[in-house]
Amino acid sequence: MPRPQVVLNVHGGIVQDVFASIPELQVVVVDWDTDGGENPAQVDLVLDGRTCSAAVIDMPHAPLEELAGSDVEQAIEAASEQGVLCDTIVGSPAAFARDLPMSRKSSRHVVYDPDSDRLVSTEVFPSCAEAAVWAARLTDVLIVPIPVPAVQDAEFPEEVLADEP
Repeated sequence: MPRPQVVLNVHGGIVQDVFASIPELQVVVVDWDTDGGENPAQVDLVLDGRTCSAAVIDMPHAPLEELAGSDVEQAIEAASEQGVLCDTIVGSPAAFARDLPMSRKSSRHVVYDPDSDRLVSTEVFPSCAEAAVWAARLTDVLIVPIPVPAVQDAEFPEEVLADEP
């Protein structure tokens, strides 16, 4: 079962759109960069002895499927292909990075325990999703991407793939 997702589309530091995989989800945005004007969403509070303001907005959201074909989906797909995101599921089937051919992937993943400063396993996973399945048995571990040049980017592909005819 995929993890629930919320996608925030931000331009100029302002949340423009919100997309969510769960229809009944409530998304609340707290914006500390208020101008002190007459904003009905503005609240005043005292933090650490000083008065400050924040705009608190209950953001409506669209279904995650509405990302299909958008520039936001393309940005998420690129992040998935480049190993920035793990197990991303949005819009069209093209967003499934784990379905890409191995030669297009740009990273491998390992499971790391920050408490012991060691790798939990010697296994290297071709996708974050596969590493997450293995890491689900543990607690307090991180999945770390390792950038690897794709075959077409290798400096000497003939030598790297020497066994091929």
